[in-house]
Amino acid sequence: YMKYSSEMVNDVVNMKESGMSSRKIASILNVSKSYVNETYSKVVNRKLSNVTDPKILFIDIETAHSAAAVFGRWNQNIPHKNILHEGGWIISAAWKWLGEDKVYSSVVSTEDALECRDIQPVAELYEAIEKSDVICAHNLVGFDLPVFRTRLLLNGMDMHKTVQQIDTLKIAKKLRFNSNKLGSLADYLGIEQKKHEMNIRDWIDCLNGDSFALQKMNKYNK
Repeated sequence: YMKYSSEMVNDVVNMKESGMSSRKIASILNVSKSYVNETYSKVVNRKLSNVTDPKILFIDIETAHSAAAVFGRWNQNIPHKNILHEGGWIISAAWKWLGEDKVYSSVVSTEDALECRDIQPVAELYEAIEKSDVICAHNLVGFDLPVFRTRLLLNGMDMHKTVQQIDTLKIAKKLRFNSNKLGSLADYLGIEQKKHEMNIRDWIDCLNGDSFALQKMNKYNK
C-alpha cells in the first residue's frame, strides 16, 4: 500500500468510486487486482477509524421500466429505434438511518413523472448519502449504486464523498440459502415484512403521472 505513490492511491479510489471494477482498474494502472481491493479497503477503513460512531444509511430505489415495440415475445433483440419509452430513471427513493425508526422517502411529482424527471428523489437521496459513512442495500453494488450514480450524472451532479459499501446480496451469496431474494431472506431469518403488492400496471400508472399510483409506489419503496 505504501510502496505506491499517493497519486496511484487516489487513482484507485476515484476509479472505484466511479463504479469501475477492480479488474479493469488493475489493467489500466498495471497493478494487481488484489492491490486495488486492498488499497481501496485501507483508504475507506482509515477514514472510518477516525469516526467514533459511523453513520450507517440503508437505501432503496424504485426505477421506471422501458417500453418497446416488438413483434415477438421471446428472445427479442430490440434496436434503439424500437424503444418507445426509455426507463431506468428513479421514481422513488427511500432511506433510513441505523438506530432510527423513521424511514425517509422521496417520490417524483405527477408533472415530473410525465417528463421522466427524477431530480427530486435523486437530490434528496444524494443529501442523505453525503452525510453517511456507510451505505447498505440489497444488490447495492449490482443495481442501486450504479443506477444512482448514473442518475446523478444525467442530472448534472456528482457524488463526492467516499463511503463504505455493504451489499447484503453479496453477503447472502457467501452462504447457501435456497433463495437470495430479499423477501425470502426475511422469511428465513424470521424478519417481519410489510406486504404491499405491486404489478406492472402500477409502474405504467406511475409513468402516466397517476398520483395514487405514485403514492402507492412510495409506500412500497419504504
